[in-house]
Amino acid sequence: MSVSSLLIDQFAQFLGKENVSANTYKNYLSDIRHFSDWVSQIETTQPVTNPLDELLLSSYRDYLSVNCPVKTANRRLSSLRKFCYFLASIGYLPSDPSWKLTNVTPPQPDTDHLLLARFAKSLQSEGASIATVNNYLSDARDYLKFKSLHPEILQDSQYETYINHQVTASSPATAKRRVSSIKKFLYLTSLHPQVSTPPPPVYYTPVVQMEPELPTPAEEPVPIDLISPPPSPEIPLPLSSPPPPLIPPAAAALHRTTPPPSSTR
Repeated sequence: MSVSSLLIDQFAQFLGKENVSANTYKNYLSDIRHFSDWVSQIETTQPVTNPLDELLLSSYRDYLSVNCPVKTANRRLSSLRKFCYFLASIGYLPSDPSWKLTNVTPPQPDTDHLLLARFAKSLQSEGASIATVNNYLSDARDYLKFKSLHPEILQDSQYETYINHQVTASSPATAKRRVSSIKKFLYLTSLHPQVSTPPPPVYYTPVVQMEPELPTPAEEPVPIDLISPPPSPEIPLPLSSPPPPLIPPAAAALHRTTPPPSSTR
């Protein structure tokens, strides 16, 4: 059975006497009607003898925590506590059933997600490649999953349990790689202060940084007075008289001015 409209009307009169604001008055009544509608839906699947039973109130809280924002859920729970207090004050209920009804707590941030994000950022700052970062994150996720399944690992300083598990459940190469990755994970995320120095990476390829080329020093200018002009090409000097022409011997005999001597008989 749902909350009767008569009880809701009496609650409205009670709120009026407390001089609450118009907005608060409206929210109180709206929240109680929301609870009453929810009880009516529950009655379609199971009998409800007392809509203000502690177990039913706890179920309503669970419903609000999943289907409403935290602020809205806590406001409706506050209205329901006020309503139960009123019913107990007028003797309708022998006691207040809502005294154990606590507010909904906001969801906690995903700590593992934040740690993995910090781990990835630290690896990238070291110059690790995308493939290397993904490999490290895969090993870190495996460790966090193992830790969630083994509550005896209360602190990350007790990661020896994980090491023993890897030694017995994995191949020697895989176990060595994962243990080294976890030590690096605990070091970079500051989860294990005892790990003062990071372990050497297993499959991390460092990025080789090329040395910058030094600029060529500029040549100092030579003083102008030390610069000598280049030598000029040699030019042959002109002769005072032109050289005699070259005449062959046969032609030279024709040009003789004196006749050859006559032969004597």
